Amino acid sequence: MSVRVQRNREILRTPAIPTIRSLVGVWLTLLVLLVASVTSAYVPLGIVNTLLGLAIAAVKVGLIASVFMHLRHADNTVRVAAAAALFFLWVMAFLSFGDFLTRVERGAQWQAPRAFQSAAKPMRNRLLRIFPVAADTARQRPVPCILRLRRQRH
Repeated sequence: MSVRVQRNREILRTPAIPTIRSLVGVWLTLLVLLVASVTSAYVPLGIVNTLLGLAIAAVKVGLIASVFMHLRHADNTVRVAAAAALFFLWVMAFLSFGDFLTRVERGAQWQAPRAFQSAAKPMRNRLLRIFPVAADTARQRPVPCILRLRRQRH
């Protein structure tokens, strides 16, 4: 029975619930980090902006997870579950980034469907009535998209 009482006293002594002072301190720290991330976005530092933004975000995530999600005083199973979630998030981001890096950009010729080609002439006449500037190609003015596609084929 004495072991049980000692264990209950140890459980009660652990600061599982953060105090108001620590919560306000973390909140103020998060506000300072917010100001730092917004300020760094307006300072032209090149690649350092990205690295600084990622570092600030990692610190914010660590503070929120340890204090507001109570991971600091959680059981090992909860910590393992949180670590597994972060690991799978990293895997999905890594796979998406790998897919993005291996794609080859190839420009393909766009062809209008045949039904669209037959409907393009009356539409062109309507557009010329609305936008008389579109018929003027010598001045290089903006031309509606449908007319540009039509001119490329002829």
